[in-house]
Amino acid sequence: MKKYGSFMKQALMIEGQNSLRSYISTHCETFDLAYHRYLYGKELNETLRLSTIYHASASSAMTFSWILGEFQGKEEELAKLVCQMRRLGMDALCQKQDPYQVDD
Repeated sequence: MKKYGSFMKQALMIEGQNSLRSYISTHCETFDLAYHRYLYGKELNETLRLSTIYHASASSAMTFSWILGEFQGKEEELAKLVCQMRRLGMDALCQKQDPYQVDD
């Protein structure tokens, strides 16, 4: 951020073609879905798929806030916070013997 912070702030404000905000959001969702599919070795059920998308969006939003100066912590603090938030929401789903079975 020290080197590219001002560029990233400006790039997040651009709408339309070549939007950094759109790219980051799409990349995070695509990456997380592919990573979770890889980890589980099969397609995600709807609950896990939606949870993955939700957490990818939340992580992106936290990153945007950090880049725009609303989060004053260091890079490491943000990464730790993102990981903690994901664990809070995903642990219950992923710690089951079969993480794809959702109780009704």
